[in-house]
Amino acid sequence: LNFCTDKMFSYAVKSVCLFDWKSSGVNRTWNIGKKATRVCHAETGSLLLAGSRDGSIHELSSEQETRSWSAHELDVETAMEVSQSKISRNVVTWADWIRGDDVVVQSSEDLTLRLWDVRTFGIVKSFTGHNNILTCCSSSPDGHLLLSCSNGFDGAGCEVKVWDSRYGILFNMKGHMQTVVSCKFLSFGSELAKYVVTVSADNSMKVWSLQDGACVTTSDIPPQDRPTCMDVAFDNSSDCEVVSVGSQAGGLNCYSIDRSGTSQWLYTTST
Repeated sequence: LNFCTDKMFSYAVKSVCLFDWKSSGVNRTWNIGKKATRVCHAETGSLLLAGSRDGSIHELSSEQETRSWSAHELDVETAMEVSQSKISRNVVTWADWIRGDDVVVQSSEDLTLRLWDVRTFGIVKSFTGHNNILTCCSSSPDGHLLLSCSNGFDGAGCEVKVWDSRYGILFNMKGHMQTVVSCKFLSFGSELAKYVVTVSADNSMKVWSLQDGACVTTSDIPPQDRPTCMDVAFDNSSDCEVVSVGSQAGGLNCYSIDRSGTSQWLYTTST
């Protein structure tokens, strides 16, 4: 799931759908033949990359699929692989580019959070502290803070950690009862993050304060819509963060979060 200006991209089995989150309508669907696992977009919103279960990457435009290839680090202009790096047992569960830097943060099934320098493909830093498999990671808009979350059940594991990208762990946030599937910073259009939002397999969405790690708001997600992914975007017109949560049922639940951390359900849509 990936936001783009006033639209958002959502992935589904064997297809990629473009939603207009304000009208909850489907604008465009691309059929790529294999199960799509991740999507991301160019800043202009006119170009989209989709990864699929067979290991290939598809480049999509507003008109049609233009190219597809199998690789790790890619030059989009030439569709050629630039480089790759591999660490034994480092099963990558998520990666996020640190804004304004040549560094990527990556979470792994080996319980480690890693920072990679994409110029050398070397590891800048490694952070440990989770006792369960990491499921997602994220970086703050200013690049100073990192998030990671983990799997678990019955309240064991199921935690979110906030890290200083230079020095390590700041604090833990616990409260979910099942695997935390995604975590994001909320900054309301500024460089400084104010809250963290998380979604969990326990069918809840929580907003946490970055001042003390306390839970500010908990919202229930419909039981038939077990979360699989999440993305956020700031909406200038409402001065709120818009959170879209993808579900195993193939639909999206959209919420708004105001500057006090209060969340409000907007609508549910399906592919």
